[in-house]
Amino acid sequence: MAEKSVLDEVPEGGTVNLQTFAVTKTDASGRFEIKLPKALDSRYVGDDGSVDLRILASDRKNSVMWQYTATRPKKTTATKSDKAIWSTAKSDAAKQSQPADLRFDLSPTSPQAFDAHDDPAGWVTDNSAKLTKDAAASARSTVLLPHSAANLGASNTAAPCGQAKGTLYTQNPERFAVVSTWSGAKGTVYQSQSVSHTLGLGIQVDGPSGAWKPNGTASINLTKGAGAQLPGVVDATVGNEVNYRLWIGTGDCAKISEIRPESTYAFLSIAERHGHVAYTHCSTAFHGATYWKDSGKNLTYGAGVALGWMNVSAQSGWNGNTKIEWVVTQDSKLCGSASTGWASSPDMSADKL
Repeated sequence: MAEKSVLDEVPEGGTVNLQTFAVTKTDASGRFEIKLPKALDSRYVGDDGSVDLRILASDRKNSVMWQYTATRPKKTTATKSDKAIWSTAKSDAAKQSQPADLRFDLSPTSPQAFDAHDDPAGWVTDNSAKLTKDAAASARSTVLLPHSAANLGASNTAAPCGQAKGTLYTQNPERFAVVSTWSGAKGTVYQSQSVSHTLGLGIQVDGPSGAWKPNGTASINLTKGAGAQLPGVVDATVGNEVNYRLWIGTGDCAKISEIRPESTYAFLSIAERHGHVAYTHCSTAFHGATYWKDSGKNLTYGAGVALGWMNVSAQSGWNGNTKIEWVVTQDSKLCGSASTGWASSPDMSADKL
């Protein structure tokens, strides 16, 4: 099922029915592949060709759900061809476009759902520290739904699965980058129009009394026609403020509510000091020079968005609209978190030479 631009047309309190695009079965080893039809209802497709998907996996007793935005890049380095495939914003930012690799576990005691290409084991905290094993396991966990959930959105049901547009929660802090620098090579962070960030979703089952749990991601184009640059950054976590919308389940989805990102409230309005993080794969950066990074996959921050009653993930790729520069006034070294060097690393630092 998918939901994209059609949500923007729903008035406050209005409802929208979800549409089933594809159904499949696993093979004997539990593997499956979802193939979307070539022609999709344009109301469910974003201006950039992306589609928000809700994937339901079910056995004879239970179901679990995961959500993400499928992108349609024109060219992919994964297939070394010009043939369009369905990918994700995270993979596209790293120039490694590829379909999501979804993993589901329908265990009654520990249900899980996550994308293996963005395993929480590789996520970080606001200070760039890896999530603990328990925190990563918590990020993979999800809620268990009844077996009947596998039919949500089917056109032949008496009460189609839908969502009603609820409260808009504004000014939620979104921390998407840790800038580790020193006074001789201060950082400048840029964000401009048409920026796409991948932000976490929350799900609540069993009505208002149910617990909220993370449940996938949505990639949104942040407010067009606006932007900001933040110069002179030294050892700080930077971020935006984003707006989230409550969507209340209706019909066959009456017990399932979601909180999902909708728009940006403010660009680069967060700059919080943190302890310096130094990486070891370094090269010289000469005084008087300016270095920048405007491509590559950024890290995923496990608690990147604080919603008050829960935290969800945040990730932004480095691209032409989200860029970091180092203005070097004293000879320095730029260091990357990966052995391939800072230019291709998801996280970087600047240190005294």
